[in-house]
Amino acid sequence: MVVKDGIAHLQGIVFDDWDLGIAMRTARKIPGVRRVVNELEIASNGSD
Repeated sequence: MVVKDGIAHLQGIVFDDWDLGIAMRTARKIPGVRRVVNELEIASNGSD
């Protein structure tokens, strides 16, 4: 995660929607963060 000018950019890979939600909520709790930009990817489990 990179935070600049009150904007948190989440980058990387999470395993599912649950993890995505946790990452978003956690980023919002950081003092000074006014906006969260989601650039996370949800990992494929290979069963597609």
